[in-house]
Amino acid sequence: MTRRVRLSRPSVSVAQSASGNSRLWQLTFEPTGQRVNDPLTGWCGSRDVARQVTLRFETRDQALHYARKHRLVVEELPVQTRAFRQRAYADNFAFRKVS
Repeated sequence: MTRRVRLSRPSVSVAQSASGNSRLWQLTFEPTGQRVNDPLTGWCGSRDVARQVTLRFETRDQALHYARKHRLVVEELPVQTRAFRQRAYADNFAFRKVS
């Protein structure tokens, strides 16, 4: 049985202006099996431990090499980047603002 993984670069958090972990590539295992509800506690559980695992790599090639080595089927998600316009600090106080 071959496992399926998703290869992606996480997007920048909306709540923070720093780029943080958005430079790293991550492999996330797709869930297999069903979740089971515990009737006593109401908690949801699963026997699939890989669902909780996220592997991070510095480059895309390292992630693909790992996936090939462990015979994983890779689904590559498109990279989402944010457009950044560099402006001068003085533009905040300009009489005629340029958007």
